Amino acid sequence: MKHGAGAALSGLMGLSNGCGFVSNTLMALCATCRRILAGNDIGRDTRIALRAYIDLTNPRGVHIGEGTFVETGAAVLAHDPSRPFHTHTYIGRDCFIGMRAIIMPGVTVGDQSIVLPGSLVKEDVPAGSMVAGCPARVMRSGIRTGKYGVLLEAGAETLAQEVEAVNSSPQPQIC
Repeated sequence: MKHGAGAALSGLMGLSNGCGFVSNTLMALCATCRRILAGNDIGRDTRIALRAYIDLTNPRGVHIGEGTFVETGAAVLAHDPSRPFHTHTYIGRDCFIGMRAIIMPGVTVGDQSIVLPGSLVKEDVPAGSMVAGCPARVMRSGIRTGKYGVLLEAGAETLAQEVEAVNSSPQPQIC
């Protein structure tokens, strides 16, 4: 049984033991359809949530590596609708793109990186980094992830200790 941050991230990504076969099959089918019908460059073992937005205006400008998971509501853009700007956006292998994260056109997200939910990624993300915020900033570097961007045990234990330290610190009183 998993405990701590590793379990939280696995639960966030729907990869816990309770995850259904149907859900994984639909996400794999979604990635396959985007690869074949839309012409996106998407790795074979990539999972894309049904409600994720992968740019269809410039489909050949989106490149997503194998073993990456793109969560519900995330947007990966390869064009700017306010001006005639088409470019290439790259997401590496074994990455996790959280719910409602936005990857702007022309950005490269390095291999084994995690983009936390709600992040706005306007600049390149180095490999092995965890980013968060609007605009996204590197929160941790030197992380290692497995398939679908799941934080490997050593990193998960360190993250769990950091979360515990933050939770144990005195919280300000709100009146």
